[in-house]
Amino acid sequence: MKIKKIFIILLILLTILFVMALAGSIKFPMSQSFRVVFGSFYVLFLPGFIWSYVFFGSKKQESKKTQEPSSLPLRQINSADRQDNPPLQRAGKITKKQKNGEISEKPLDGIERILLSFALSLALSPLLLFFLNKVGVAINLLNSFLVILGIIIIGTGIIAYKNYKEK
Repeated sequence: MKIKKIFIILLILLTILFVMALAGSIKFPMSQSFRVVFGSFYVLFLPGFIWSYVFFGSKKQESKKTQEPSSLPLRQINSADRQDNPPLQRAGKITKKQKNGEISEKPLDGIERILLSFALSLALSPLLLFFLNKVGVAINLLNSFLVILGIIIIGTGIIAYKNYKEK
């Protein structure tokens, strides 16, 4: 069931990208429009999307935390409690502290994850490319492709390790 859902989402995403590339081919040559659309997705979205799961986990992982009795929803806050609770806790963004002192956060929504994906991609890729340029690696198309591919593979490996460790 889960694999079927992921496959459907991937198919919809590829269809949207393909239609955008076809629409771009009205003004530009076909190969250039496909390169711009799929290259933008590869550079601006995919690395951050993978690393957003590394940093913030999936909904499945977070929902296990919130099922514990120590992280039940907060009670109604009246005006006397407002000085005691921080603003994020009043807004319901952070649940009560658990026994080991960690704060359990709600999972990211879809739009939050998408926006965070763009921000993380814009942070990770250029910083790593500039660092490699300082080390002596030239910035060209092949090196940029390989660096971003490395970012994606390392992030995917960390996610797979976390999932393996949970089971």
